[in-house]
Amino acid sequence: MDEKGRPFAMLEEDEIDLIELYEILRKRVRFIFGVVFICTAISVVYSLVAPKTYRAEAVIMPFSSGTSTRTLLAALGNLGGALGGVAGIGASASPEQLQFMALLNSRTLAEKVIERFDLMKVLFEGEWDKKEGRWKDPKRPPFLEDGVKGLLSHMEFVATKKDPTIKISAEFRDPRLAADVVNGYIDGLREFVNSNAFTVAKKNRIFIEGQLAENKKELLEVGKELNAFYKENRVSDVESMVTVPIMDTDTTPPLDLYLGPQGSREAMWSSLEERKEELKKRLENIKVVKDVPQQVYLRYLMLRQELLGKLNTLLAQQYELAKIEEAREDLAFQVIDEARVPERKYKPKRRIIVGVAFAASIFLAVFGAFFLEFIQGAKERAKAMETSR
Repeated sequence: MDEKGRPFAMLEEDEIDLIELYEILRKRVRFIFGVVFICTAISVVYSLVAPKTYRAEAVIMPFSSGTSTRTLLAALGNLGGALGGVAGIGASASPEQLQFMALLNSRTLAEKVIERFDLMKVLFEGEWDKKEGRWKDPKRPPFLEDGVKGLLSHMEFVATKKDPTIKISAEFRDPRLAADVVNGYIDGLREFVNSNAFTVAKKNRIFIEGQLAENKKELLEVGKELNAFYKENRVSDVESMVTVPIMDTDTTPPLDLYLGPQGSREAMWSSLEERKEELKKRLENIKVVKDVPQQVYLRYLMLRQELLGKLNTLLAQQYELAKIEEAREDLAFQVIDEARVPERKYKPKRRIIVGVAFAASIFLAVFGAFFLEFIQGAKERAKAMETSR
């Protein structure tokens, strides 16, 4: 009896007999070599016949900035997808990497690249008739949505953890096309960032810029009013009064007269009538304050000019600060390595294919040998049982 109380006879039956295994393998050696040879030969033929695929790669580095959490997704408002499901993002990826990975995996950017290089004919090569220059089934051409999925299957975007860079790769049978697609992604990314990445600081700068332009316009208008007042009036606090317009609800510019050399008298008269009606409408919409002393009106114009001047100085300062803040928050990246036309194929990797096929065929052949031996033994035992009966 052994330590567990089992009889030694049972122990010997349960243990694996290495000699018996060796005899099984030696008995099935032809079968094993045959399987290994056939699988290896198939892998060699496949590696030679399989179409060559070329891989182009570029590396970009997003700029570090002071972007806050609330503006992290500000540039992604026009995208059709979200951050969920974006592949190639590590747990320790920086906020800038997250932003650019979302942009690279977006449907918007993929559609622009497809349209730029006319990739639908490449992605659905089997459905395109090169001789006729049209789809084989004009009634059912491939959808752009399927083209986006097909293009993304050829692309790979990886945000590295060691340094704040992103690798952009493309695999195609045409090496030049692979490089063009990668560089096309970079161009599209740069165009999108420059045109659509509106951060809070950029919106603030645009608003202040508009206010500054309006204030300058008003300041110049007040200067013109002061100049006209000095030319036309002698300032007096006693008797001289002026009528001051305070609001014009109609901002439509007055109608210009048609006085061209080819104009007839009827056309000129029509233009005059239209101008007359236009001026009547403008006068009806103007509200005025009557009998304002000239000195009071002069002080009003000077005070308004002074206030507009101070406001202009304040807006100019705020505009410069907004431009600095915008430069800090803008999405930006630098191309570390541009995609070049690959000279060597990326796939198929013949050595790996043949090596994996050889190792897998050995395992399959050995398993098959033992399985055949088991089947043969079962048949012999069944035959022996029938004979004993």
